[in-house]
Amino acid sequence: MLVLNKFGGLYLDHDVLSLFPVQLIKHQNFGCLEENDKFANAIIKLDKIEGQKYSDLFLEKVSENYDPNNWAANGPDLITSVFKSFCNEIFLSVNETTMCDKITAFASQKCFPFMWWSYEVFYKEKYSKLGFQKLLKLEVSTFIFEIIHLNILMKLLNLIEILKHFTWT
Repeated sequence: MLVLNKFGGLYLDHDVLSLFPVQLIKHQNFGCLEENDKFANAIIKLDKIEGQKYSDLFLEKVSENYDPNNWAANGPDLITSVFKSFCNEIFLSVNETTMCDKITAFASQKCFPFMWWSYEVFYKEKYSKLGFQKLLKLEVSTFIFEIIHLNILMKLLNLIEILKHFTWT
């Protein structure tokens, strides 16, 4: 968050894979909903100027309330608290992309067609074929998805074969 505060930019967890050139994402400030009224902290984009009020508040809150024993309190709960404080407490549906203040709250499916708790669709052999079939059917508008607990070395070649089917227009 310090880097986003100073320079602006896009933060992605190490296990996020973009299916779309991130330079083409037009939104200056956004987060992704993981559940109704709850942001994930895996994908955050903040503009250096327009996004600074969000990162300023995040840094202020984390310095006052940091809890070394509660990961969620320092991550998604804090991101949610910051973004919602600018949204006049409107309800954010996980199924709808919503704009509030100057931040876009992307619907979950736009960011996470495969949620972290459904990692079996790639990891376990009996589900992996279904997972890859779902990947091939993703909407063009789906630009990011998260893969958790994958054995990257074993799955990377399969993924490269699948990605050959996508066009980047």
